[in-house]
This record gives sequence, C-alpha cells and structure tokens, in this order.
Amino acid sequence: MSPVGFPVFGNPGQFTVSDFNADGRPDLAVPLAGPSAIGLFYNQPASTVPCLFADDVSVNEGDGPANTSVTIRLSEASSQPVQVNYLLKAEAAIENVDFQAGSGIVVFQPGETTKQVPLNIIDDNIDEDPEGMFLTLSFPQNANISDGSAKILIFDNDPPPTISINDISVTEGNSGESSATFTVSL
Repeated sequence: MSPVGFPVFGNPGQFTVSDFNADGRPDLAVPLAGPSAIGLFYNQPASTVPCLFADDVSVNEGDGPANTSVTIRLSEASSQPVQVNYLLKAEAAIENVDFQAGSGIVVFQPGETTKQVPLNIIDDNIDEDPEGMFLTLSFPQNANISDGSAKILIFDNDPPPTISINDISVTEGNSGESSATFTVSL
C-alpha cells in the first residue's frame, strides 16, 4: 500500500509530477491497482474558509421577540461577505402557536463574526411542559457549516391550574334527606 492508502503498481519512478489542473502548483499522478487506473492527487492548500455555528438557546415564553434570538457565529472573520440561509422548524413546539415560523438569509460583512436571528415566541395562558424547536442552516456561501442546527427550548411562564370548591351551608331538617350542591372550579 502507498502512504495514501491506495494500492500502487510499479516503482516510485513511475510517479508523474505535473500541473494537471493548471493552477500553478505541482500535482501527483500514480498508477493504481486496476486496469488503466490512475490516481490524481491535486496540490490544494488547506481550506481557509470560515465555519458557521448556530448556538443552542433556552428562552422563557413571555420574553417576547425583543429579548429572544439565536446567535450565528463564524469561526473567524472573512475578507469577503458570507451568507447562509436559516429556517425555523417545529419539534414539540407548534408553528404559529408557540412560535412564529420563519426563514431568511444571514449576511456577514467582511470582518463580522456574529449575527443574531430574532425569534418571535408566542405567549399564551396555557400551562405547558418545555417545548423544543430548531433553527437550521443551509446553503452557505464563502463558508462551511460546522454546527448547522440550534436547539431552542421554550420554557413556560404560566402557573399550573388550580382547583377550588366552594363552601356551602345546609339547614338540617327533621326528617328525610337534605341535598347540597358544590361548585368545583378549575
């Protein structure tokens, strides 16, 4: 086996070095095991494209859109604009009931490394367990996606329901039965 993990026929003298993709850097061609098989190894520099990350977040139902957002980050500043699409997706949280559905494009200008995507969490009067949703990233330009999904956990701000029953008084009679009606409220 060769150092790159491919079976190679012949001896090292059969390797060819040339600029096969016309990028000004020497590339390597080697005969591979198999009829008429040649492996081309292009001399590519390491990627200098920044990576995108979407941060997880927990929010309270009543915080409202002004205080609620997901942070999108770049691993390093870029010298060119970077953009990425985002989509808010339901999990246990329900679109347009627990949060306002939405999508869009985030654009980082050269030198910027963080952006905020606002969330509109819908407040209600229903006691609920924590509910989840996602923000997903797709179709990056001038960047790669490293962590393209932010988990958003919505915590309820409503008290649990209470049950009450009213007091009553009944006059005792001399014979038979007396009835009483209680009102139970939720």
